[in-house]
Amino acid sequence: MYDNQCYELESKYTQFVSCRSRPVWPRVDMGPLARLLNRMEGDALGPHLRWTCARFTDTGPVLRIENTAAPLSKAQRYGHPYARQLHRSTLPPATLVAIVVSYLEYGMQGLKPKHGGWTWDELQALNSGVSWREWEDAVWRQWERGELDPDASAGGLDGAAAVSRRQGSLSGGGAGALPRVGVAMTPGGGFWEPTLSEPSAVMPLDDFRALAGAVPARLAARRWQLLYGSARDGISLRTLYRKAAGRAPTVLVVREAGACGHVFGAFAAEAWKSGPRFYGTGETFVFMLQPHRAKYPWQR
Repeated sequence: MYDNQCYELESKYTQFVSCRSRPVWPRVDMGPLARLLNRMEGDALGPHLRWTCARFTDTGPVLRIENTAAPLSKAQRYGHPYARQLHRSTLPPATLVAIVVSYLEYGMQGLKPKHGGWTWDELQALNSGVSWREWEDAVWRQWERGELDPDASAGGLDGAAAVSRRQGSLSGGGAGALPRVGVAMTPGGGFWEPTLSEPSAVMPLDDFRALAGAVPARLAARRWQLLYGSARDGISLRTLYRKAAGRAPTVLVVREAGACGHVFGAFAAEAWKSGPRFYGTGETFVFMLQPHRAKYPWQR
């Protein structure tokens, strides 16, 4: 991040070389991120200015705003950042950071750092299997609703309060807090095929597959046991607490009554309990399944 809303994002070389000293994350294609940022910037950047990046197979791809009429040479891209011209974005830093975090969380969901690095075949397979359009559309819908602008105002509220009231999605409160970008959830296919103790009365199997791809990878392949269901056990919060007592982790899914039928819920990393303080871990998240799938992870 540079002054005056100028940005660059670089994929490090350690994501494709054999790295024995420590485990490394895989490299994900920044093309979809560039495509979304150009969509959000619209025509505000000026003629010939576009977010661009090299393919993920490049030695060190750099995502930046570039003059397409006079693109940088490879030597310039790998040189000192201040030796090349930087172009101003219309996106504030908090919005850009939130979008980049969402992009990384979505592209790497279900993955872990790997000792020895990643082969080109593994990286090609990983990137070809990511449904980037779903992520782009989910973030774009939030952008259109004004939920990703930390400086937006509505009804006399300051920007952070306005977004927080509409979405409940800013951490910490106060101006400059990061907008919360929902991470689109997609069915993970056979790799994350969940085993259910019994069919759900609330959601179809594709929603289970999407959840299996969103929970920590070590849990996705386990047997999913129904502890409480209102259709089977009656509508009682006391019964829910009793049946879930001491059980962790758990997934709570709620379907709204009526025509809208919104479906939402939470992944709880710790057992449910009643108390005066918040509890849980950074693995805990809330999610939506209908009208669209999105994961809202923990945020400082």
